[in-house]
Amino acid sequence: MAFYEDAPETRSLAGEINELSDDLTMAIGELREASKDWADKDNAMRKAKAKAFIKAEGKNKEEREAKADAGWSEERLAANQAEVEKDVCLEHVRSLRAQLSAKQALIYANRAENESIRYGQTQKT
Repeated sequence: MAFYEDAPETRSLAGEINELSDDLTMAIGELREASKDWADKDNAMRKAKAKAFIKAEGKNKEEREAKADAGWSEERLAANQAEVEKDVCLEHVRSLRAQLSAKQALIYANRAENESIRYGQTQKT
């Protein structure tokens, strides 16, 4: 074991990294599930929209679309809510990755500082 790995700051940061890694693994699983849920609800919304458009009567495309809108509003709402949940999960994953990266940078900085102290490479002021 290297000298810098015995430093209390490094052990503490390593523990935090392990916790963040576990949190990230769980968050990725939640993102996977939210993405599947969104895909299912988006597919249901598209089907409902097509069915509503086919059933709607009107003189032109715009009039038929306007009349069909109410026919798939529930599916649209469910798909939009699922997309928001997926986006929230994605931002959580990104946040955890950034936190993990910052903790790793601190470990590398501690390691470099401790090695410079150990080998007498500190600057004299």
